[in-house]
Amino acid sequence: MKKVSSKPFIIVSIFSLLFIIAIAINLSPFLRGPLPYPPDWRWGYMPTPFSLKTLLPLPLVALMIFLFYGYEKKSWPKNTALMLTTLIIVGFLLQIALLASSRSGLSVIIHRTINPFISGYFTVSLHSQPIPVFLQSFTSNLYKYSLYPKFHPPGAVLLFTFIDWIATFGHVLFPLVAKMTPHHTDVALIWKGLSDSQRLSAIISGFIIALLSYITIIPLYFSAKVLYGEKTATRSAFLFLFVPNVLLFTPLNDIFLPLFTVWSLYYVLKGIYTDKLIYYFLSGLILFIGLTFSLTYLPLILLFALLYFFKQIKKISYHHLPFKEAGSFAIGLLIPPFVLFLFYHLNYITMSQQIMQFHEGAQNTRNYWVWIFGNLYDFFLFTGIAVSSLFFFMLYALYKKTYSTRKSENSLFISFSLMLLLLDVSGSVRAETGRIWLPFVPLVILSVANIVTENFKLSSKQFMIFLLLQALQVIIFQQFLITVW
Repeated sequence: MKKVSSKPFIIVSIFSLLFIIAIAINLSPFLRGPLPYPPDWRWGYMPTPFSLKTLLPLPLVALMIFLFYGYEKKSWPKNTALMLTTLIIVGFLLQIALLASSRSGLSVIIHRTINPFISGYFTVSLHSQPIPVFLQSFTSNLYKYSLYPKFHPPGAVLLFTFIDWIATFGHVLFPLVAKMTPHHTDVALIWKGLSDSQRLSAIISGFIIALLSYITIIPLYFSAKVLYGEKTATRSAFLFLFVPNVLLFTPLNDIFLPLFTVWSLYYVLKGIYTDKLIYYFLSGLILFIGLTFSLTYLPLILLFALLYFFKQIKKISYHHLPFKEAGSFAIGLLIPPFVLFLFYHLNYITMSQQIMQFHEGAQNTRNYWVWIFGNLYDFFLFTGIAVSSLFFFMLYALYKKTYSTRKSENSLFISFSLMLLLLDVSGSVRAETGRIWLPFVPLVILSVANIVTENFKLSSKQFMIFLLLQALQVIIFQQFLITVW
């Protein structure tokens, strides 16, 4: 593979910086989305006056860059468990610091959790019947639910139910919680009707979701290590710390959904490299867990099939088709819904059809052709301008055959690109894909971490600049845009 110059990186860096500035000064409203809501989507623009709390995230960003340079240069002993644990903690603290520095402050966690017209999962979890009864009646009750619960399977409501149960053991905190009074009028009215344990649940649930979002770093690191090696794995983990849509949508449960994507991907990769069917089974099982939260995971079945094809292309023939591998994956994916139907009469097919009808009804006034471009723009904008610029630069480079085009080297990159293109053309989602397609973000991060390491040969210092550009975008977006009302 030929050595490349630093020119592409310089171009991408300058472009990313100018693009971030253009959004900050609101150069054009079209940079925030093609058409306003309703019925379409455009992110709100509301600059926050500068204050000292604006600087809260900066020490954590500096710490992350310092940690990266130390691990990259092997300045301290390599301990994978310690490194990943440190990144999870620091990533979680960065999320909290960003919220604290926002126009609403940390109290926005409670607001976004208990207001049924912002989320709705918490509200449904408080009034749900015993879990067996809840599952049995879930499909028939979908139309009654407010906002997000009617657009998704029951996983998120069950998570909040579990958090509600955990909160009942926090008796020592009940007197402190009882003294709290939210400032938002709508939240204060709801707050008065909650028990002490429910109030504690409302407070801790946002923090639990924020922490869960960075657990993704663990399977991300090991997936990258299997695919590309140690250096790219470390860079993938650090790059995930600065993904805008993971940081800016707290405490919506979308931010931890990438966990199931990479976890399932890891076992597919283990299956490919070890030929053990148990790994395909585990991959299907974990993908089903993800599907209990969102049907957005369904296209990953296509991605895994493409990935297997590109990785095993030399082994596949008319006489050697991957029936066992596909069967093991399918068993892991389909046994759980069969059990749910058998014991709780939850028909996943009927439920999925109902949810898709709700989605179609919510989006049928949005122009298909507008969102063919708008979907990709929104997704890559919130994945990161610097990351996305390099992603598209690599697409162009592959087209021009500037770099190696061997499918075994770029299998994930090619598989993801094909999957995303087909998903976009399907028109199944129109608008706000920066949040809705969050489960696909790790696939971009893995691909780009490999691109900058193996194709563009970024040095440690150049990659630090790359991370800083991502961090700058996060801070600018937090200061100038409204990502969650």
